[in-house]
Amino acid sequence: GALVRTASGPFSLEDAVSLDTLRPAASGGPGAIAELLLPMDAGLDWMPVIRLAPGEIADAAMGRYVRPAAGVTNLPAGQPIRLLDVAGRIVGVGSLDGPRIAPAKMLPEAVGRVARHGDADPAAPPDPVTVDA
Repeated sequence: GALVRTASGPFSLEDAVSLDTLRPAASGGPGAIAELLLPMDAGLDWMPVIRLAPGEIADAAMGRYVRPAAGVTNLPAGQPIRLLDVAGRIVGVGSLDGPRIAPAKMLPEAVGRVARHGDADPAAPPDPVTVDA
């Protein structure tokens, strides 16, 4: 008759936002919904992190290999890596190729935010959330 998924990876049904909570938030606009969301990189805690400078993010967004200023040590080749901006927000995922990072997936919204705002101000507001009705 029915099947209920109680967990998927690190996400559980107990932590889910109910429709009874979501509906009133939706009437409050995108900002109210955004307050209910997990960080974009939730569930990727198992990946090592490398912080990239704005120029490095721009290079990765164009598919170029990046040699981060911070350097990469003690990671096996091919290891998936979360790529963060200097404020700690995810901008993409890559993998180690020698001393360089090969970008695999870059998040257009995050890359655009860096292009518009730079990362001099870690408190720069995030881009607005768009919700299709």
